[in-house]
Amino acid sequence: MDEPNVERLARDFKFLLKAVAGSYGELELAFRKGRLSVYYRGNSLAVIVFRPADKYRIDIDERFLDGLDPETREEFTLTGSYRQVTVDARGAHRILQRRNVGRLMKAIRDVNHSEELTFGRSSSRTTLRPRDFLLTGRQVTDHHMHRRLDLLGLRRLESGRYGFAVIEVKLGKNGELSEAVAEQLEHYVRHVRDEAGEAYARCYEKTYAQKRRLGLIVGPGMPDEIEIDGSEVEGLVVVEGYTQEATAQAERLKGHHRELKVRIFQNSLVGEGGALVGD
Repeated sequence: MDEPNVERLARDFKFLLKAVAGSYGELELAFRKGRLSVYYRGNSLAVIVFRPADKYRIDIDERFLDGLDPETREEFTLTGSYRQVTVDARGAHRILQRRNVGRLMKAIRDVNHSEELTFGRSSSRTTLRPRDFLLTGRQVTDHHMHRRLDLLGLRRLESGRYGFAVIEVKLGKNGELSEAVAEQLEHYVRHVRDEAGEAYARCYEKTYAQKRRLGLIVGPGMPDEIEIDGSEVEGLVVVEGYTQEATAQAERLKGHHRELKVRIFQNSLVGEGGALVGD
């Protein structure tokens, strides 16, 4: 996010930053150029677009807007599948106050989602040892790749720098848990390592520093800035282990692609010595 918008965020959205920091990972913020996405359990709760003259456009999926009171809903106009409203800082505070955010969270919970999305969002908010591993991005878009990355993480190296972990989240019963997912992940890893590592490193160094400054990254010993080695990239497949089928498919995947790490998801991912453990 551009520095002027970071200043505006710190000035006009202290209430939202406080809510996110105290949500135990349920709420997340993702910085984009000129906009801020607010996620609840991996679902888009609201998008805040920074407009000139200290104005903000707020976009909310119309499926979730029903959770707000009728008076607030009437302020929004329909644009595609989203409803939008442009307000000043005071209006943004009124719309995204704690009570309304709570209502939007409930509306999101009430909407049926696919099992894999539910699992993916639970993985994305899993807390890992902050000095060893940080989840920095979800549904990462790269115009040089055909589909989004499920999750992008930073793992702490022995040198104290950080490297990237490209993570794909799959259900054990999903037919994608096969050669296709391994080839897909290997393609992502090669792209980040060999073609885009430097650009990714500078981008996520900046993102880390901004989130740390805004109080969104906390923990003992966490520095204000980090250094990322864009050439250090590893791939990890995270598998939901509901059944023995998940274990069997994961074992087959590991056997055919030994360079990939495969983790049967239980409670958490663990960073050991700067590396992700893949069972």
